[in-house]
Amino acid sequence: MRDSSQIMDIVLTSAKEEPDIRAVFQTGSRVNPNVKRDIYQDYDIIYCVKDPEIFINREDFLEKFGERIFTYFLGPEKEEVGGASFVWTLLLIDGVRIDLSFYPISKISSLIIENTLINLLMDKDNIIKELPISSDISYRIDRPTKNIFENKCREFFYYSLDIVPYLIRGDMVGSYKVYQHIISSLNIVLGWLIAEEKEYKINLGKNNRFILENIEENFKEAYLRLYQAVDRESYFVALLEALALFRKFGLTLAERLGYNYPKNLDVSMTRYIREAYQKKDQRRIY
Repeated sequence: MRDSSQIMDIVLTSAKEEPDIRAVFQTGSRVNPNVKRDIYQDYDIIYCVKDPEIFINREDFLEKFGERIFTYFLGPEKEEVGGASFVWTLLLIDGVRIDLSFYPISKISSLIIENTLINLLMDKDNIIKELPISSDISYRIDRPTKNIFENKCREFFYYSLDIVPYLIRGDMVGSYKVYQHIISSLNIVLGWLIAEEKEYKINLGKNNRFILENIEENFKEAYLRLYQAVDRESYFVALLEALALFRKFGLTLAERLGYNYPKNLDVSMTRYIREAYQKKDQRRIY
């Protein structure tokens, strides 16, 4: 696998050779001072260009980065780009992954404002006078409002109820889909709690990659068990575990923020779900 200096040499050389590329930035975890480096991190490169559409079908440009085993286009339909930004994801034969974003140079100011996790690599026209020090501040978790917190609680209990018919029917495909919503809601509330403890100066990373290392030690085993459900019985056990963890995280967060946690809904929902599942009949439960 090529090292970062070799990859960055290609990034900059390819930009110098292209008159339409006017500026180059790097973003993502590789410019985040709070993230430990490893060989699996991808390279997030932003090319600011006069007209992004020029690079839609530039196979010769993509080939500069090496032999590819996978290529993926992310953005508007190719025939509808019309100057909009888009991304080419490249997985190269030596294991290096690169995301190449092509961004209109006319919108460079908004790019810098919206993304604080960004480093300038090249500026051909010297139009960028000052760039703040790269930080993950634009990716940090915000303090939830009372309404947002309470709605997220209701969402969690809604999906916790919604999964029961699927489990009773033995529909594991449906159960899996709903269970993802349950875990997502729980992780959002847990993320808020962690952020509250860190004074909202924390970024839990893409797909909550840093969430486990920030959970209190006595909750880690229970949290990991949420991801071990494989059949109807284990999904039900995990559901009850999720309810218990959500109660702990939600109550703690509500107390710290001065919000209301729906205790009555929690208790009645937990009892209802437990009784409905234990009967395991095919009746409609709501």
